[in-house]
Amino acid sequence: MFGIKSIYCFSLLVFALVSCSHNKKDVFMNVAKEYTKKCPVKIANNILCDSMKYDAARNMNTYYYVLSGPLDNSAAVAQNKSQVEGALIQELRNSIDLKPYKDFNTTMLYIYYSNSSHKEIFRVNIPSRLYK
Repeated sequence: MFGIKSIYCFSLLVFALVSCSHNKKDVFMNVAKEYTKKCPVKIANNILCDSMKYDAARNMNTYYYVLSGPLDNSAAVAQNKSQVEGALIQELRNSIDLKPYKDFNTTMLYIYYSNSSHKEIFRVNIPSRLYK
């Protein structure tokens, strides 16, 4: 829905470059660090990915987004949150690029911030039981 495929493609590229002998958690942390160096990345109109972080202790991959323009509206976002959640879950289910994360039962967390107020607008937490 939000064109997060660019993140997935980059993740796949980094996985291909990293030796298979590395621990998956180390690989996931390196992917997040390398992706964050490329940020901000335009995902779609009015959506930027600001950074990515992997938390090895919780096996959680977090994407931080900034919403601007017409999407920078807490009321409108709250009204459409369930649709966004559903779209993100469906995208995870269908993603081949995120297979290493899915195979490792990684929780995916998406956090959206307002460009104007710099406050969190909403978050979507997707544990593996929801996308498998």
